[in-house]
Amino acid sequence: MPEVMNRGKALIILLVLLAATSTAQPIVEHGIINLTNRELINNKVITLNGNWEFFWNQHLTPSDFTGNNNISPDIYGYVPAYWTSYADTIREITPQGFATYRLRILLPEYFRNNITFKVPVFESSYRIYIDGKMMGSNGLPGTRHGETKPGYKPAIIDYFPLNDTIEIIINVSNYHHRRGGFWQPMAVGLSEEMHNYITRERAFSSSAIGMLAAFSGFFFIFFLIFRRDRTMLYFSLATAGIMIRSLFTGYFTAMAFINIPWIWIVRMEYTGTYLALIFSLLYFLRMFGDPFIKYINAVLISLFGSLILVVNSTPVTFFSYSILIFYPVIIVTLLYYSLRSLMVLITKRNYEGLMAPGFLILITGTLNDILNASSVSLITRDYILPYAVLIFIMIQAVILIFKWVRSFNEEKRLHDEIENINSNLEKLVIERTTELTNQKGILQRQYELIDNRKRELEKSIQIKNRVFSIIAHDLKTPVLTLKLMLDNYLENPDKKRFNQITATLRSQSDNALDLIENLLLWGQAQQDSIAYNPGVYNMTDIILKSFNLFRKTAEEKEITLSYSHRGDPRAICDIDLTDIVLRNLISNSIKFTGRGGNISVTVTEPPLKNGTIDISVRDNGIGIPDDRVKTLFSPDSFFSTFGTENEKGTGLGLQLCYELIRINKGSIRVESEEGTGTKFIIMLPTPAK
Repeated sequence: MPEVMNRGKALIILLVLLAATSTAQPIVEHGIINLTNRELINNKVITLNGNWEFFWNQHLTPSDFTGNNNISPDIYGYVPAYWTSYADTIREITPQGFATYRLRILLPEYFRNNITFKVPVFESSYRIYIDGKMMGSNGLPGTRHGETKPGYKPAIIDYFPLNDTIEIIINVSNYHHRRGGFWQPMAVGLSEEMHNYITRERAFSSSAIGMLAAFSGFFFIFFLIFRRDRTMLYFSLATAGIMIRSLFTGYFTAMAFINIPWIWIVRMEYTGTYLALIFSLLYFLRMFGDPFIKYINAVLISLFGSLILVVNSTPVTFFSYSILIFYPVIIVTLLYYSLRSLMVLITKRNYEGLMAPGFLILITGTLNDILNASSVSLITRDYILPYAVLIFIMIQAVILIFKWVRSFNEEKRLHDEIENINSNLEKLVIERTTELTNQKGILQRQYELIDNRKRELEKSIQIKNRVFSIIAHDLKTPVLTLKLMLDNYLENPDKKRFNQITATLRSQSDNALDLIENLLLWGQAQQDSIAYNPGVYNMTDIILKSFNLFRKTAEEKEITLSYSHRGDPRAICDIDLTDIVLRNLISNSIKFTGRGGNISVTVTEPPLKNGTIDISVRDNGIGIPDDRVKTLFSPDSFFSTFGTENEKGTGLGLQLCYELIRINKGSIRVESEEGTGTKFIIMLPTPAK
């Protein structure tokens, strides 16, 4: 535990150093930023923070500043900041209204390089002019509520300066949010550097969201397999809430997949935030078991549950004020549980004390994001709470592993005690059989109860051993792959590699989804909880459906898919379970068949017509070694192998096929020769004729 405390101190020192060593940059003074000393080239990316010219209740255009027009600003207002912060100087200013911001950038003499502006979103619409030309907009800014349409869409503007001075004019309108104006900084830099900077930011944002989704799914699957403890469920749902919030802030990643109205972007941001708080409160209560805070939690959960309904049924100008309740609640909650975890670390010195540095990181990320939303910078102008949550999740994973190991050891101890009791009981029964004949029935029932408990404990230990094996082998793979991919990209960033990263992220997501589906079904099979709904189905329809699903994957490897049947292709089966089996077998064949190969699926009635049909999936791929063929369907055998083009499997597919065919009252066998190919044969019952 002293080592844990030292690491926590080191983390605090690192955060302070990061905040203290940020590169000094020029700032805007009286509406002008002086970059004549080659700051653009030296600093690469410059935030345009400082005192801009501000004109309240005016939408000025470039023509208003030409000729002899000498328009004085109402104030040199600090940017980024909501314009309500200027209320001490401009008495008539209100949260809703419209205004103009103006900035002039002084460049080095004869500076003629391509530059790029990073323009954030505004509350809640804007129009930007650069050197007299309108270069972009978000929503529709107007001078009245009916003329204004809000919108959120960050802009990237490439520009080639023709003069040594650049004039920027921004018209902003807000009639739909509780505050208006800037709330994130605008930045400028050399085009190549700025595009690389934005690409890195987007890559980090996307990977953080993907990892949040993966961790949420991971803990949810754990809950589905072992439902006795809801701690994992609450943690999974709290993580999902943070993921939802992350999709609708920053770069608004959700907008890359679907065009969402502005009001629903804001609603989803607030909904995700409140869901994360609700399930975090439930999670912390389960972890610490504090009866004092139980009733306070109940009140807060009811309050924020009601606020979710308010958020999704009222205008933004009304429900956005609810965030003023959220800020103090989340800070007080994190501080309280930080103190609790520090007390555990100091007094008990057990694994739960590891949460102390995790809470410190969460508080830092939360304060940073809250202050960002209020246009105040703590560590960085970027939203870092998703990254803080990821670090907290990793610490939590360590704690859960400790918890499961302790639970496993406790069950092993109970198992040994029961074995000892069982042995002594048998000896006692032998010695005193004649004396206790009248109590034989009672003793026999006690023996049966003990024996049943023994088998249940052995089964539980066996299932946990399998699950831990799968976690160690497969569940860490998507996260490790993403880390290696991002580390490699950060060393050599470019647009082409960003596209490759996006493709790889999609591939890793597909692998994770396959793993989740197979692991969930496998866990249900171990507990005999899979529903079996038999019927008479035509195998041709199921097989062709699988062909359509994998046709594109097969075409990418130039693999030919073929199907034929002889006799009646109908069978008695559960169509969903059979479809999963065929999808796994065809997917495996594609993975282990080289380019230009062939995969054939055949349905035949045996000559004797003994009430079954045979479904064979044959490929001419790399085959399976003899030593693995013998243990392919063994319940104790879990392994995954890379395909002909390094495709990754889950290690559960064939074991799952075996379980599902067994549920379908059928059987499965394999014939394979290494280097020649593999053939899987499924036998299913047929309807009476």
